[in-house]
Amino acid sequence: MKNNLKKILTCVMLGVVMVGTSLFAAFTAVSCSKKKEASVAEQTMQTSDPMVISGANENGVSVMKTMLRSVEYEDYGVAATAESAYVLTATVTPSDAGNQALDWSIAWVNANSAWAKGKTVTDYVTVIPATAGGRTATVSCLQAFGEQIKITVKSKADASKFANCMVDYAQRVKGVDLYFGNIPVNLGGITTVKYELSPTLNGPGGEVYAEIETSDVYTIAENFTKQVTLTYVKDGTESVYFRLADGHPSGMDFTSQSLTTNWYGEDVYFDYQHDISKWFIMRREGDLLVKNLTTGEIAAQFDGITESTMYQINFDVVGKYNSFNYTSVVKCGGYTNGTAVASVSLDYMSYVF
Repeated sequence: MKNNLKKILTCVMLGVVMVGTSLFAAFTAVSCSKKKEASVAEQTMQTSDPMVISGANENGVSVMKTMLRSVEYEDYGVAATAESAYVLTATVTPSDAGNQALDWSIAWVNANSAWAKGKTVTDYVTVIPATAGGRTATVSCLQAFGEQIKITVKSKADASKFANCMVDYAQRVKGVDLYFGNIPVNLGGITTVKYELSPTLNGPGGEVYAEIETSDVYTIAENFTKQVTLTYVKDGTESVYFRLADGHPSGMDFTSQSLTTNWYGEDVYFDYQHDISKWFIMRREGDLLVKNLTTGEIAAQFDGITESTMYQINFDVVGKYNSFNYTSVVKCGGYTNGTAVASVSLDYMSYVF
């Protein structure tokens, strides 16, 4: 059964200011990302944030955009529930024009489309000038939308002089699932596994399987790629390290090694052959190679584990506009011993009393 994982949402607004007249000519891109939900631990999101500004002719206008942090929302009159917000700034050319006042407006590109028909554009994106006629305006993304939006800025002195900013909503990742065979990886938390001590058996685990759930309301489709990376860790460094009951460390030093798998078709197991046989135990009286121990002796070492962190798992989902990184820590929760009984014997075949 699939693990129900925490979800993280993202929207991307790609704003392109096209040449409207000889007064205005500009190009800009606006990215919009949903604030990280506090309930999702150990999870980060990175978004691309292209800012491309250009002018086309002697009377060009440059439009700058600045992303607002959520802590700045109140100062700019942005709703606390907004997914993202930006400040757009238009510069009129020439700078000594007698009347530089501007009007800002917003509308669906196609208000009669199957998705937009009957919907109010300002329920999804708003544009609010800082002052009446001002050259700056705050654009807020309130929720996902499935029809392109147009922001228009016009000269109050001459309505035929204007520029349009096109706003899109990029497809986002709503949720992810990651499995190693039958092991659901607890992304954002701890994944506990038991090791199989038998040298002849595969332990828990199996094929790496990753699945993502994407949004169905958007204007730009994403083509997400997926990659899973396992790195041996100890307190933030790359190594496997056990701590026994007597306080002495044991484990294998993997300082320069990590295991990287594609999201599809690789296997990860937790057992003697894949991990345990490579470990050694560091002790005052001399190091012990685990492969030289009997199964019973290995079990005794597992019984003494007090620090059981094994791996750092990173699950990266990368798109053109947004990239997500989900993490988990693998800890050893004990062991199983599936070594089969080979025979039964007695020291003597007969007794005389």
